[in-house]
Amino acid sequence: MVCFNKTFNGIDFDVSFEDKVNLFSGMSGEGKTFLFTVLESYFINNDISYQYYNSSSLRFGINELISGCTGRSVIIFDNADLYLTQELLDYAVSQADTVIMSMKLYCKLRFDSFDFYAVKYSGNSLIVRKEDKL
Repeated sequence: MVCFNKTFNGIDFDVSFEDKVNLFSGMSGEGKTFLFTVLESYFINNDISYQYYNSSSLRFGINELISGCTGRSVIIFDNADLYLTQELLDYAVSQADTVIMSMKLYCKLRFDSFDFYAVKYSGNSLIVRKEDKL
């Protein structure tokens, strides 16, 4: 579980992930990448072991991507449609306490169990909450 309730750069964050696998599948521009970069700063400042993958992860081979997951508490996959394979997902889930990902075509992968989350970003407030399954 990841809970993050802080003010960062003048924005109030109220973030709560209750599940092992947490999936964002919304449109571009909703604040997912912004949220993930703020979480990365939080993990660094609080000495939480994490791995953050994004579109630049395309330059790495599958073995390098998998090895980056080893021993991490939290793994974030941003824009995962571009590089996430079933093998990498399975390994990440076996390693981490929490996996957070954004992808539009999540149906191309098998998930044992996950929940949808949404970012609600308005004014100086960003809230993340579980959504109803589609």
